[in-house]
Amino acid sequence: MRYKSCMKLVTARQMQELDRQTIQLDKVPQKTLMRLAGRAVADAARAMLRRRGRVLVLAGTGNNGADAVIAGNLLKRAGYLVRIANVRNQKSEIRNWIGEADLVIDGLFGTGLSRPVRGEFKRVIELLNGAKRANPALHVLAVDIPSGLNADTGKPMGAAVTADMTVTFGLPKLGLVQQSAANQVGKLRVADIGFSPDRIERIKTAAEYLTEEEIRPLVRARKPGSYKSDYGHVLVVAGSEGLHGAAWIAAHGALAAGAGLVTLAVPRSIYPMVASQCRQVMVAPIDDGGFGYFGELSWKSIEPLLAKKASLAIGPGFGRARHTSAFLEQLLRAARAPVVLDADALTLVAAKPALLRGLKVPAILTPHPGEMARLLGSNSQRVQRDRLKTAAGFASKQQVVLVLKGARTVIAEPSGHLWVNSTGNAGLASGGSGDVLTGVIAGFAGQRLTPAEAAKLGVFVHGLAADRLAEDPVLTGIKVEKLLEAIPVALKACCS
Repeated sequence: MRYKSCMKLVTARQMQELDRQTIQLDKVPQKTLMRLAGRAVADAARAMLRRRGRVLVLAGTGNNGADAVIAGNLLKRAGYLVRIANVRNQKSEIRNWIGEADLVIDGLFGTGLSRPVRGEFKRVIELLNGAKRANPALHVLAVDIPSGLNADTGKPMGAAVTADMTVTFGLPKLGLVQQSAANQVGKLRVADIGFSPDRIERIKTAAEYLTEEEIRPLVRARKPGSYKSDYGHVLVVAGSEGLHGAAWIAAHGALAAGAGLVTLAVPRSIYPMVASQCRQVMVAPIDDGGFGYFGELSWKSIEPLLAKKASLAIGPGFGRARHTSAFLEQLLRAARAPVVLDADALTLVAAKPALLRGLKVPAILTPHPGEMARLLGSNSQRVQRDRLKTAAGFASKQQVVLVLKGARTVIAEPSGHLWVNSTGNAGLASGGSGDVLTGVIAGFAGQRLTPAEAAKLGVFVHGLAADRLAEDPVLTGIKVEKLLEAIPVALKACCS
């Protein structure tokens, strides 16, 4: 599926207004929109089953129900065994039908749901979710939005269907990309059903869904006559005693992103161990007084390394010692290239927020929810409650690019505009994957991309690499060595 280059995230009200304008002003018959929506659902169902099987359509009384019925009829004509059930009239049969189905198409409620799900509909949703838990082979496909999910907040309204895939129409709704909704939405597909590009352009929103179409222009093929210096020299400042692996991973992440040169600066105490594992990365020993972490003695030996660097990555395996904080302050004041801050560097910044105000160069921060909470002096529950607002507010206040990691990673730029990533999976919930991302973003930042572009490209490609590696369903974490190997392959895929 090809996406529009700018895929806006919209509220339920904005989507309803786009529907109204399309039907009333553009004179597109509602039946045409429904026919195209039903076809998109049927296509997704065929892809999910991969063979003819038994399909149960749960149809409500609204437009989603009609779309689901159209999809069911198309599948029936294609040779699938299809039952179309109305909850009000066939509630006694539905339990058995769910147990016999290979795939259930959820068309009970749409984005206009305004009150909690109750009564028989709630019981059917709970029955479906229970059947899915008991039989993971049962596929569930949601029409436009999982029934019961709030289209703006992504939170269940009494009860919500847990889908393997959601096919939404025209534009993605804000609720579908919230981390809180990830388990209900499953894989998200956006189907073009003919809305006018001009009308979409007039919709006002500060949030977009990051897709391949927007990423593709950022990927630049190497010119035949180019040299390694054309692709930037990245300095990675990372590692401490017992945490040398994070430094190695971040440096090789920058290489995987295509950096022309990478220098990894590590405390002298761990230099022999790190250097023995590096071939393409240059490793620089930094004085540490034998303590195993960066400190007061480190500045003089690292200062010369700052010259002619295209970007810096700071923080993986860094440690949180008091003397390391003072070293970080000197490093940030002297930086003359964009910096990517992650891991322990973020914790040190959280303890001393003035470090960010002293920066003379663009900064990209890549916190997970716990680190974001420390930066805000809050807790991760509050961060997760409204990730988009949290990211946009912090990026605007601190004038940084923020990458708030998670099931739906959010990228926010200083203007407050933000993107929600469309790639990635649960295989990234594994130690080291964040260090890969730090290096990848730094690698792109050193190749003449703006900080926001480097963050968007890094997050998207990092997630796409994981998608190309993960089995379905994801059962284990992805090993960082495999992820590093998959980054260039994913990058190439964005060009095709």
